[in-house]
Amino acid sequence: MRRRGPGRRGPARGPQGPRSGRGPPAPGPERPAYRKLRYDEDYAWLRDPERRGDFWDPIKYLPLDSDGRSYLSLGGDARWRYEYYGNYRFDPDAPDTDGHLLQRCLLHADLHVGAWARAFGQLQSGLENGRAGGPRGTDEDRLDLHQAFVDLRLPFRAGSGDDLTFASGARRCSTAPSASCPCANRPTSAGPSTPLAC
Repeated sequence: MRRRGPGRRGPARGPQGPRSGRGPPAPGPERPAYRKLRYDEDYAWLRDPERRGDFWDPIKYLPLDSDGRSYLSLGGDARWRYEYYGNYRFDPDAPDTDGHLLQRCLLHADLHVGAWARAFGQLQSGLENGRAGGPRGTDEDRLDLHQAFVDLRLPFRAGSGDDLTFASGARRCSTAPSASCPCANRPTSAGPSTPLAC
């Protein structure tokens, strides 16, 4: 058995595994994680049947033509959050003694027609359960069209890989906190949140 000295590590590794010919075979590319903005996901790589293996793959890639370049992708999110406030508004006799549950569900469909056209739609349902006095104005929205848009992509310069996208519709955007927008994407409640995505 050969010991490694201080500062010595195994063979140099690249993103696909060891660079040398020794050792285990290099694994395939990792599956991309679900994204917060679900329209940023692209499941065209599931055209290769060898890369399918996840429970949700049958709805993530539904081919619509013989070569698989046009496809439909379905998905959703479910998020539950429990909220409880002690001494709400500095009132020790506040009526809420056991908190309440907030639930948000999002379902989306992403249609790709070849490499140049795409339509995305997402429905939202937000419900509240158990709050004394009923839901606040922002707690409940039983069914709403959250976003819907169409993208048309045109090649910008031949052979460059650049393209120009024309978009029409309603698309939600996310911004990271910055000097110009310090409160973006910060939580508004201290309650725990449990997400489930597919």
